[in-house]
Amino acid sequence: MEDFERRFPSLAREACAREMHLVDADGRVFRGARAMAEVWRRLPGAWRILGTLAAYPPILWPAKLVYKWVAKNRGRLGKHESCDV
Repeated sequence: MEDFERRFPSLAREACAREMHLVDADGRVFRGARAMAEVWRRLPGAWRILGTLAAYPPILWPAKLVYKWVAKNRGRLGKHESCDV
């Protein structure tokens, strides 16, 4: 627990429980749908293309709505494993 606060002092544990956070090597923080797009952008092949497209506002805006709904309802979307922040 203390390790989280030491490594990521600018992140609130509660916010991390609500949506995915990605902290890159430069210390930039990506949240929610933008974090998913950034993860995809860093993968090879078609994922990179998908991530690049998903980061553009015409696609990112609806993706944020879908991401928030999925994050809010993830407990009802089937069996899932929880992970510690």
